[in-house]
Amino acid sequence: MRWVLLLLLAVATAGVLAVRAGTLEVPPHWNPWTPPDPAQPPGTLVRFQLMQLADDHPACMAWLEKAGVRATPVPDRATGAGCGLEGAVRLSGAPLARHGAVTASCPMAAAWTLYERWVLDPAAREHLGAPVASVQHFGTYACRNVRRTAGQSGARSQHATANALDLAGVTLADGRRLSVKRDWQGEGPEARFWRAAAEGACRLFNVTLTPDYNALHADHLHLDMGPWRACR
Repeated sequence: MRWVLLLLLAVATAGVLAVRAGTLEVPPHWNPWTPPDPAQPPGTLVRFQLMQLADDHPACMAWLEKAGVRATPVPDRATGAGCGLEGAVRLSGAPLARHGAVTASCPMAAAWTLYERWVLDPAAREHLGAPVASVQHFGTYACRNVRRTAGQSGARSQHATANALDLAGVTLADGRRLSVKRDWQGEGPEARFWRAAAEGACRLFNVTLTPDYNALHADHLHLDMGPWRACR
């Protein structure tokens, strides 16, 4: 049995090396080393594909341009121990930014672009019959530690590098306003919309925390592109 496992491992390793070397053709959405196509629904490997943009800022900026996102580079700066901006962008002109321009890490901006396009707006159309016109949020950047119900931890939050966003609500094209705090619970279309929004976020962001996680998230969805994985 062991030799079978070793053989499968060898075949898998050879396949990975062939893909990376460009000698084996695979569909783009199945290639973890190819950034996701913004014009196509995200595939199973989208979070791994977005990680490639985190390691290549010029490629990330080019991806945002290809996606039709208006993004302006923000100068790098440190604002405290473990806090600051590096390779960040300022977004404008999207539903996310209609309440003022938003600064976020480039990978966070890319993930949000896919989320807005392939999750949030489709969920609103499906469950509420209208597209999203604007988004309400609690910001991206804050030089602080991770918050716990028993106080702050010693670890810096992803907000400390603008690598996170707290989504609080949306306004639909027909004027209806929905909030996580008011509409998360229940069985109605508003609750179903937020559940779909959270489920879709888990496929794109490395961390998605909902009101079901703890009381600190009762009024928003925390979305981030940090190194850990959590969907709660």
